[in-house]
Amino acid sequence: MLQAPRPFLRLRNCATALMLGWALAAAALPAASGDAQPRPAVPEEQLAQLARLSYAEDIPSLRSLMQALEQDYDTESLATFSAYRALLYFHDEKSQQGLQELRKSLSIAKQRWQESPNAEHGNNYAFVLDLQGELLEKQARKAESLASRDLAHQIALQALGPAHLATQWLLYKRMYAAIANSRYPQAQQLSRQLQQSLPKPLNKCIKDICLSMRFQAANLAGGMGDHALAMRIAKELMPDLKSDPRHAVWNVYQLVHLSWRLKHDKDLQHWCAHAEKMAPQPQFANLDGMNRVIAKCLQVRSQDTDQFDDLLAQEIQLRGAGGDGSAYLLLQKAESLGHKNRPHEAAQAAAQALGIGLASDNNYWQWSSQYTLAGALDDAQRMPEAIYYAKQAVNVQQRILGDAKGLSSAQRETILRQGGEIYENLANWLLQGQRFSEAEQTLTLAREQSYHQLVRSYLPSQRALELTPDEQQRHEAIQAMQSTLRAAWQGRENDSASLRQALNLVPKSLDQRMAQPQPAQAGPTYLRALAPHQTEVRYLPAQEHVYVVIRRGNQADQHLRLPIAQNQLTQDIALLRRALQQRGSTPQTQAHKLYKQLWQPLTQWLPAPQPGAAAGQAPEVRVHLEGALRYLPMAALHDGRHWLGESYALPQDTGVQSSASAIADTTAALKRDGWSLQGSSRATADLPALPKVREEIEGLAQLASTRGIGHDQQQDDAFTADSLRAALQSRKVVHLASHFRLLPGNGQASGLYLGNGQLLTLGELSDPSFRFEGLDLLTLSACETAVPSGPAEQGLPVDSLAWLAQARGARNVLASLWAVADEGTQELMHAFYSALAQGMPHAQALRAAQLVLLSSEGKASQTQKRGLVTATPKSSGDTLAHPYYWSGFVLLAATQ
Repeated sequence: MLQAPRPFLRLRNCATALMLGWALAAAALPAASGDAQPRPAVPEEQLAQLARLSYAEDIPSLRSLMQALEQDYDTESLATFSAYRALLYFHDEKSQQGLQELRKSLSIAKQRWQESPNAEHGNNYAFVLDLQGELLEKQARKAESLASRDLAHQIALQALGPAHLATQWLLYKRMYAAIANSRYPQAQQLSRQLQQSLPKPLNKCIKDICLSMRFQAANLAGGMGDHALAMRIAKELMPDLKSDPRHAVWNVYQLVHLSWRLKHDKDLQHWCAHAEKMAPQPQFANLDGMNRVIAKCLQVRSQDTDQFDDLLAQEIQLRGAGGDGSAYLLLQKAESLGHKNRPHEAAQAAAQALGIGLASDNNYWQWSSQYTLAGALDDAQRMPEAIYYAKQAVNVQQRILGDAKGLSSAQRETILRQGGEIYENLANWLLQGQRFSEAEQTLTLAREQSYHQLVRSYLPSQRALELTPDEQQRHEAIQAMQSTLRAAWQGRENDSASLRQALNLVPKSLDQRMAQPQPAQAGPTYLRALAPHQTEVRYLPAQEHVYVVIRRGNQADQHLRLPIAQNQLTQDIALLRRALQQRGSTPQTQAHKLYKQLWQPLTQWLPAPQPGAAAGQAPEVRVHLEGALRYLPMAALHDGRHWLGESYALPQDTGVQSSASAIADTTAALKRDGWSLQGSSRATADLPALPKVREEIEGLAQLASTRGIGHDQQQDDAFTADSLRAALQSRKVVHLASHFRLLPGNGQASGLYLGNGQLLTLGELSDPSFRFEGLDLLTLSACETAVPSGPAEQGLPVDSLAWLAQARGARNVLASLWAVADEGTQELMHAFYSALAQGMPHAQALRAAQLVLLSSEGKASQTQKRGLVTATPKSSGDTLAHPYYWSGFVLLAATQ
């Protein structure tokens, strides 16, 4: 989902080692003061030899030399000797003892630096801080570890400068930690900072620091979903790693992993064969990562699962129970067992991996194992437990995405897409269990996370999914288990048996089954309470059904399951949209088909239709749509005699909630007044002139004057980004009439054309200076301003300008679902604002405007459209009563 499993965290090539110059300086750390010692001081040449051995990672020789020096020289008064002891403890997987040894060195190094902050003292202090960071990480004390590394780098920058090799390695360590913790914005920033100090071009540099940087560049790209870039970097890097076994192993792992992600079967077979040739060679055999790449190849080839047990036993023998390698192997085993239709065993393996994630407090392993565990439990037909673990996986992903707020929207989207399937699977499971409110909350979170691929400023709240009482009880039990796991993890170096026992408790917890909750038990708290006269219909499409929740004030919710497959629904909506946009066509047949599928089964629980009701008097039904239904103009459904928009006012609930929404009802709204009418009638680029825009704005200005409504109008050259910015800060209603260009997935090429012909992009409109909070109504009298703009193959649809405005605090947005005509739009808008000026609610005013066009017998006379489309040929029988002219606009109303 979020990154390739963590690379090695060992000595030399990952910067834990002392660079030679750095180590020599550290060896000269001033000794502790005190009485004269009977034995002589350690000679300088021996100190230099200690440094050289530590750099070369010759641990046996280092240990032997230290033992000899302890016999003949005064090592107790030499502060760095404690640091070397700590280094040996690190190699012996005894981080607690290492930290105890390090305290003396750390205290003296800090004191000397504070007394005299020169290069030598800074070098010494940074060295000890970095080693402390490594030892703290071994105990999964992440916050303390990160703080120690950050301080080490800060000291090195001050004492040695950014170009010093020790400083570069410390910066590299910070970057790696950010990648390992899925903090991609910070990792990107640190990566850029490090590359500035390295030789150019980087891909020609084969120094240790350059190779490590290039490797992590691939790791970072893969973690953020750019697998093609990661693959290119990893392939370029491979020939340079002949003398670097550790990086070579991990790079082959990346190539296998990326080939699998990209579905490059030939590459996958090639790199798996390469890994299998490496595995028996002595320089690769026991390296961290070798077992993982072999396991991945076993999994993708669906080979004997018993081989995973052999690899796991070897991993535990080499690196102890509870390591990252063990978690990875367990998950590969679980996936392989799942493919072999052995879900109970798969769940056991995934639960063991979850135990490691909980023990080490690692988000990535928690997410991966809970996601895998949920799928295995679903296969085992244990749906309550599957739903619980899927919810927990979603909640972990919410946390991870919360740390990715500094990324561009496209980067956030790639991360979400890699893990986005869990939202859809969970929603489908909940819908199958008629747990409609929980399903809707899941879909809302998914939409918030993908919410506006085109916009950079929308930062959804990182809400967690709510748990049922039974799920909460399971959660509390697992939290208590995690406390035991954490304690065993931190004490594993002295008592590995306790950790193994604690990890074994997690699979056993699966023996306790959960009860299937009743649908009424679980409902998110964000749904507004309805007044007795209010009605709300919420459509939740799944793969084979459309689930519907009907809510009415003072009545129990009604739940329906409509037998409409998603593929068929999408096709039927596309056919209706096509018919509606062919002016002069007769779309009633297709509109009636969708009416019978989507509306007729609900009628006994809805207010009676009133097609003859006067303007402002029809019953109102608030509609919430998801998926392909968001492309459907509900007003254009047909009951055989009347359009649905004749019988009801149909505001569309977007489900959008943001911090700005809370402001909308208070201070910001009170400061607003009047209308701002802005637009451009000029031709621009490849788009025609819009003569009706001038008539539209002038007609609305005259209406405002007649009604005594304060207003301003900004046309053509006067319609600028500044005029819009000013209106959004002061007016109650902002009306925009112009061309709108929609290019899916490209926020810098999609936007609204200003009077001077320039494009005000969605990316620019997302700037905080464009303030939508407190705005009562934003009218987007242009093409496709309500159309979800994400291509379907990229996952959940994402949204356009209207949804941006709602997310930023606008109460109501009138926007279009297709390329609307210049002529009919002008008449619709005049009728809409006339109804508003009479005091009608927004949804009733839209219905009133639609009725005006429905009763029109005037012939349409032109074909200009307000967007980047080809005009549809006009039929000889084309009138403004055709639904093309009146049903394309929808009123989006924010959740109250």
